[in-house]
Amino acid sequence: MSRAERPGSGLPANQVDRAPRAELQPKPTELVIAATTSEKRISFLVHAFGDIVRPLNGGTENQALDTMDIVRGKIDHALAIASDIRKKPLSALLPREKIFRAAAQNATIAVAADVTNHTGTIDSVGRTNVEAQNKPVDVAEIKEKFRAIVDDVYNIEASSEVRPAKGKRDGKIVYCPIKLRTEARRTLATERGARKYLKELDNFLKSPIYLDREAGMIHRPSPTDIAGGIELAVLMKLGAIEEIDCIPKDIPEQLTPREQEKHKKIFEAALEDALYLANVGFDRNALHPYVPDIDKKIHNWPWLQGVMAYALGKTV
Repeated sequence: MSRAERPGSGLPANQVDRAPRAELQPKPTELVIAATTSEKRISFLVHAFGDIVRPLNGGTENQALDTMDIVRGKIDHALAIASDIRKKPLSALLPREKIFRAAAQNATIAVAADVTNHTGTIDSVGRTNVEAQNKPVDVAEIKEKFRAIVDDVYNIEASSEVRPAKGKRDGKIVYCPIKLRTEARRTLATERGARKYLKELDNFLKSPIYLDREAGMIHRPSPTDIAGGIELAVLMKLGAIEEIDCIPKDIPEQLTPREQEKHKKIFEAALEDALYLANVGFDRNALHPYVPDIDKKIHNWPWLQGVMAYALGKTV
């Protein structure tokens, strides 16, 4: 079933378990093959694993496929390249390729992810479907995406896999529902509202967040790099978000000051989870056996904290 044909009247959702994790011994990891060209994903993996990360091209993405099929294809492609590198004579290896020969196969993993946004739409015969949004071809298509949304919820879907080089396929799909404010959704569907959103999106993508040479981020993305052109951080900055993962942004007035502060922290944790999922997409549970403090790594990732500050209006 293609990404654009997935049927259904409801949006899948799952709550993130934010309970502290039990300590465990990390699985031996000598090489992490990042099947991606995404600077964001590579930056995060280097932050989490260190200098054992080596990016390899995951091949051409077929946007008609489901996200999990895309992820599996990326890893298959990258592992084939890695196999060819291992077969090279030692004298023919580039400096950054030598780790492929030095690392044991049973201590090598390949990682890939793919993220899309689902929205409710009406088809040609008037039925409501949940449709996965592909990357738009231009900003005009982004406007049409917002005009086509028929409810206040869109859903982030992130498929990812952490596959041992000698292991079997075992991908994971994680969802996070985002509820828009009804009036904000209606405004986004207007020409004026769409222009305001696109202007803020352009400002966001041109901000210092996306130009961190030290973190390996040197190419600014474009609006057409985002599934459906729907960017959570920008929607949050514009005040368009009502709930994230079923947690309301607005603090109930009847709560005590202490309870209000607790509610604020819970919502911000949900926002951080959703921004991580939307921008990186790796299932933290799958990474946990290799990086036991993965939750701390995610929280302390400087790039993510920069996006958090932007989304919460703490930066321009």
